[in-house]
Amino acid sequence: MPTHHTFRLLHRRRVHGQAQLTCAVKVPTQLPAWVRQAVAAAWPAIPAFTATSWQLSIKVSGAAAAAAANQQFRGKDYTPDVLSFPLWDDGYAGDILLCWPKLQADAAAQGKPLPAHVQHLVVHALLHLAGEDHLTPAQARRMEAQEIAILHRLGWPNPYLIG
Repeated sequence: MPTHHTFRLLHRRRVHGQAQLTCAVKVPTQLPAWVRQAVAAAWPAIPAFTATSWQLSIKVSGAAAAAAANQQFRGKDYTPDVLSFPLWDDGYAGDILLCWPKLQADAAAQGKPLPAHVQHLVVHALLHLAGEDHLTPAQARRMEAQEIAILHRLGWPNPYLIG
């Protein structure tokens, strides 16, 4: 049975943002806290999220669901670690899909602490929702610099140098 968590992020005593986390697979009990910390550290640093009140959803799935979404929406035939679906319609920023088995396997293979990898992927996805991309070298450098700065606020080193 899926579990649901809602995070409301306040600015000047009013709700500025809200994230709905749904876990369709078994995850560590700490995962909601890791996700909340990542969203809380990222949104003040991303102009698209500070300009208006916003909502978004984050779903944690298994490999089959993530691979099916990747095939359906991106035409890619592999299991991704994270997918972002920007929308920005009436304050709804979009959706994020985290693939729990892939995320765990990648963290272990790269020698990264699981919380650091989870938070990196959440920050990465939030930047995509805000319109950032990494299709060109210049875009990749810009996006990576933002990720590194946000993750530093969370106490993590440069995720591109770990592992």
